[in-house]
Order: sequence, then C-alpha cells, then structure tokens
Amino acid sequence: MARASTLWLMELYDGDFKGGKRNGKGKLMCANGDVYDGDWRDDKRNGKGKYTWADGDVYDGEWRDDNQHGNGKRKMLRSTANVLQMRDLIQLKRSRN
Repeated sequence: MARASTLWLMELYDGDFKGGKRNGKGKLMCANGDVYDGDWRDDKRNGKGKYTWADGDVYDGEWRDDNQHGNGKRKMLRSTANVLQMRDLIQLKRSRN
C-alpha cells in the first residue's frame, strides 16, 4: 500500500492508496472547508471516521459506502436550523404550561 498526497478536483487527500484508489487511513480536505479524517475503501469512506463541516458541525462514527452508517455522534455547533428548532421547542413547552 502506498501513501501519497494528491490534489483531487480542488480537494486535497493525504493518505493511503491501493490500486490507484483511496484505501486505508487518510484525510480529505475539501475546497469549501469540510474535512474527513478516517478509513477509506475503494475511494469511499468506509469504517470509522470524523467529518467536520466548515461551519463547525461534526459527525464522528461509522461509515459505509460514503454514508454515515452505524454508531456515531453528530454535534451541531453553529447550525442556524438547529438553534431555531431548539428555540421553537422551548417556546412550545412554555406555551403548553
């Protein structure tokens, strides 16, 4: 298995390759600021890994075929939608009391 850094369509991948594909451990840094650091198989996120969005949200857990799958935790730090939902939930509880 080889290790290399490759610029991939405005994305930077630093990690293991096998058969010309991302395989093993690696870190992908996207042009928009998102970062994935974890396991790869056949050019897809597979196994355990951490995905950090540019806005600070994080998913740390299991992946299968480039999708969040299995056990994992999602932290939504700066998501406007999440803040609005929490505010609406608090207001709803207060109005019911």
